[in-house]
Amino acid sequence: MWPTIHNGDILLIEDELPVAGEIVLAKHPLKQEYIVKRVRSILNNRAFLESDNPDPTAGQDSHSFGTVPLASICGVMKNPI
Repeated sequence: MWPTIHNGDILLIEDELPVAGEIVLAKHPLKQEYIVKRVRSILNNRAFLESDNPDPTAGQDSHSFGTVPLASICGVMKNPI
């Protein structure tokens, strides 16, 4: 999520449903790991997640794995510390 979040930042995650524009912690749909991404849009209980990194090859987001169900979103970031 660089440039918004940097290595070593501590994130406060609230257990609530996201709205477009918020940063979320979500389960990666294809791997056994978690990802931090921004919600671009929500449609039919599915979210399109996008990285803030301007380099499209720098990471994986919904451009590469598609939308994710809202159930895979663990929470919404409230503030970086």
